[in-house]
Amino acid sequence: MIKKLKQLSVVFSIIFFVTSCGGDDDSSNSSADIQLDIDGVTYQLDAFAAVLSNGGRFLAITGTNSSGDQIEIRLGSFFNDDADLLTEQSYAVEGESTVFYGFDLINNPQTTEILAIIESTNGTISITNLDTDSNRVSGTFSGTAIDGLGTTFTIANGVFNNIEYTFHD
Repeated sequence: MIKKLKQLSVVFSIIFFVTSCGGDDDSSNSSADIQLDIDGVTYQLDAFAAVLSNGGRFLAITGTNSSGDQIEIRLGSFFNDDADLLTEQSYAVEGESTVFYGFDLINNPQTTEILAIIESTNGTISITNLDTDSNRVSGTFSGTAIDGLGTTFTIANGVFNNIEYTFHD
């Protein structure tokens, strides 16, 4: 239980880091990016943090931009020590794996619109490169997202490229 609480605190630390450092220029991630289309409108995120935890079974990537938009991509199992290790392949969005996108969360946290791909038949997250030597990950994501009112949105052309991650067992 203590191990799980420690892992959960790492994920929340990443979210705090991305939120508080959104305007910083991170030269170590200069070739990194996250981009996606929501109902045909392209969004670009330019500050990132990521963690690979639970022995390589769970990946969390967060990103933000100067408009206050934020994304969180979760893949794998945070709590199950018997789950398979993440590898370069496609995964259905289900269980703990999901994609959240919030518009202007920093400036308007009370009135923001948050979209989530939450059903396995409606989304995929693919790891196209998992470089454990340089601790960088790339991949794609897409699916049908639902907001809090039940309105659906199409997320297409989602990519995360060359995102540096930290490893926490």
